[in-house]
Amino acid sequence: MLALIRSWLAVEIRVQRQVDGQEDDGEVEEGFSEGEVNGKKLSPWAPIFGVGIILALLGYTQYSLLVLQIPLIAGAALFLSRWRWKAMVVWLIIPWLALAPWLVRNYSLSGHFFGLAGYSTLADTQIYKDFTLERSLHPFGQELQISENQVEESGKLYELILGSVRKIMVNLSTVFKDNFPHIGGHWIASLFVAAMLIPFQNRSRSRVRWIFLMALLTLIPMQALITTQISEVSPLVNNENLISVMGPLALMFGAVIVWMFISQIDFPISELRILTTIVVAALGSLPFWVMILPPKAKGISYPPYYPPQIQQVGEWMEPDEFMASDMPWAVAWYGNRYCLWLPSGGFEEFYEVNDFTKTIQGLYLTPLTLDNRLYSELLVGDNRAWGNFVLEVMGAAEIPQGFPLKFAPQGFLIEGNLFLTDRKRW
Repeated sequence: MLALIRSWLAVEIRVQRQVDGQEDDGEVEEGFSEGEVNGKKLSPWAPIFGVGIILALLGYTQYSLLVLQIPLIAGAALFLSRWRWKAMVVWLIIPWLALAPWLVRNYSLSGHFFGLAGYSTLADTQIYKDFTLERSLHPFGQELQISENQVEESGKLYELILGSVRKIMVNLSTVFKDNFPHIGGHWIASLFVAAMLIPFQNRSRSRVRWIFLMALLTLIPMQALITTQISEVSPLVNNENLISVMGPLALMFGAVIVWMFISQIDFPISELRILTTIVVAALGSLPFWVMILPPKAKGISYPPYYPPQIQQVGEWMEPDEFMASDMPWAVAWYGNRYCLWLPSGGFEEFYEVNDFTKTIQGLYLTPLTLDNRLYSELLVGDNRAWGNFVLEVMGAAEIPQGFPLKFAPQGFLIEGNLFLTDRKRW
């Protein structure tokens, strides 16, 4: 984000110097060399394309960050004078041209330009609560596709739109309550709100502030729209916390307020000002020092993650074999094995994958399922199909009739995990 703003500033400075033909009177302009080199005015084209390329890189990182085109194009319209149309066209087209090869690749593999990322707008709504959508084999019909005709025929189009709108309204309160105060992960960053109210004499700083505000107001509703159950599992550190990309800028504006407070204090000697600045900086870095000092936090987050056991399960399975689990990401990461997320449709979808797609030769359940509430989650919740299965296996100590995976190693249940496979592998 800092590189993006830095490139935008270069565009703004070069454009302004071409327009008025003289040096700006602010400190920011004097600190940049983009305006002139050896007395020659530089063209704004290079930083304009630089902004477009940085936007494309943000899009490759996360598609939803492409909404930053909106504040940047708006900033070009407001501040870039006669270059506004050139910058607006470049910033609108270049990111999508750079993303085009990847989007075509997504479409050829999944039938959707954004792959599964496009489903995040519908996830965790009234229709698809928790991880139901991600775990559904046929969420919209007989094929995993969002087709307008198909959805209209099933009578869900209105429900999907209404569910997404309601999702935004509900999640906005969470964003403002939980994510907004921690935008920079630092108490100094929280002071950026005060910096938004202070008039800057420097024109570039003032314009950067407006870009910052427009970007923040664009990212907040987008974050509310794409938020899924992942944000509840890990509230602050996750790829759905879009406004966190504004953290460095928030920290810079917050530091401006701190410095203004310090500069307005009438110290009897100048050394006290330096000492005060050092103390403030030390207090700002205090969370870092507290984190690295002993005692050290445990390296394993159990439950539910216990890497040695997941690695053991991976060693029992052959590299080309397929398994299912309630946390397939951990099996793929620690066990290095192909793994299906436990279908929310229960045995019907499980058997459909097993019989027509690829044989499932292992089932690994962790405390994510085994530690669920008995009534509300295992018996009557969205996970009830697997809840009844778990109760039958653990309570009656027998595998349901017809289930293809009948062998289990000793000791796994004691550790809060269940592993079933088609043969003895230990």
